[in-house]
Amino acid sequence: MGFTKHRKYTNKNFKDNFVNLASNSTQKGHLTNQERSADDNQTVSGILKHVIIDRIDTNGWIVEVGSGSNSSTYACTNPNPFLTLPDSTKTNTMYVPKNKTHVEISIDKQTKIYTILRVIGATSVLSNYQDTLKISIDQNNKTNKDIVAGIQITRDDIKLEANSITLKNANGTVDLIAEQETQANQIQVLVNENILLKEKINNIENQLQKGEE
Repeated sequence: MGFTKHRKYTNKNFKDNFVNLASNSTQKGHLTNQERSADDNQTVSGILKHVIIDRIDTNGWIVEVGSGSNSSTYACTNPNPFLTLPDSTKTNTMYVPKNKTHVEISIDKQTKIYTILRVIGATSVLSNYQDTLKISIDQNNKTNKDIVAGIQITRDDIKLEANSITLKNANGTVDLIAEQETQANQIQVLVNENILLKEKINNIENQLQKGEE
């Protein structure tokens, strides 16, 4: 016949166990996340080497940090909702920046998740100032001097600015600005013809009045 050992708990046992449960520190042997150190998360600068096309929406942004034998390569995600690629050469599998592109990335050593925080010197496609939202290829004042096309939205209206606005459907493409100019020209021709017609009518009426006299 076996004997069962009964453990007698004291007030000290209860107090020690309660302290352990309430503690933020991980107890050895417990199946919980390991305590994280301050060095687990880092923000560093690097060079964007290329972007893998099939992984552009995930971890296809390849960044090199450091140089020479001390360099490391990280497969990063770019969570920016207004994702903008630098000027690049496209191959079958990737975009390769034409110029050296500096980026700032977050490195999480524990989860091994690497995130692009910003592309240094990248263009901004949006600006929101004094209740006016502007959208264009480049909203940076220093570099957008040659930008013509844009959309401006206020509380009351939407304004399109462009040299050409193309509408494409199943029947083909139509340049709305060119079409508007054509219609404006046609209207002007009709106006001119109407003026000439009125002049002719006035001349006929004058001649009829003179004949009656």
